[in-house]
Amino acid sequence: MRVTSSSPESGESEDSLETSYGGDPLVMGFNSRYVLDFMKVAGDGNVRFHFKAPDAPGEFRTDKTSEGDREYNYRYIVMPVRS
Repeated sequence: MRVTSSSPESGESEDSLETSYGGDPLVMGFNSRYVLDFMKVAGDGNVRFHFKAPDAPGEFRTDKTSEGDREYNYRYIVMPVRS
């Protein structure tokens, strides 16, 4: 997966992540603030991205994790940015 970011204040950035994906190539854009908000809560565990189409909501999920005597499993729905 290729992740890119662009902002007038910070400039541009690009990174590649190794992942498993079996569909056709897909390009989607999200507000980076929403993605960062989710990643702060998700921590350093596994994160799954579920997408159907470039103009449909995306779903971010974490695997169930334990912290002390509590278990957490986060689900976050985010709308893509229109290009």
